[in-house]
Amino acid sequence: MPNEKLKLSFNDLRMALSHYTGIKKDTILENIGYLALIKAYELALEYFWKDVKRCVEAEGLEVVSPKAALREGIRLGLIENNPNWFRYIDARNISAHDYYGISKEGFLSLVTDFTAYLEKYLNKT
Repeated sequence: MPNEKLKLSFNDLRMALSHYTGIKKDTILENIGYLALIKAYELALEYFWKDVKRCVEAEGLEVVSPKAALREGIRLGLIENNPNWFRYIDARNISAHDYYGISKEGFLSLVTDFTAYLEKYLNKT
């Protein structure tokens, strides 16, 4: 069962995504909304991979990184084999250190996709 922080972060991510997509483009609010969306994404992804790590470790395996946790989660059937899992991790790494390393449109598409998969994960467990 996913932990409460993952559920809360997912709700925050959905809220940030809905607010951001409703903001008029080229405004100060758009930039603030974009930065809030990045942070909500970072948190949700962090809690997600740590939740998968916890489940993998409950199976008696050790993982030390987000990508290793996702690989083992896929192998164990805990999460579906989504070809974008590693793109999500890479985008988090880019956004955490370089908020301008990915286009807003590309990031929005990635976050929308991740949100759909995270919702499936939460409903599965």
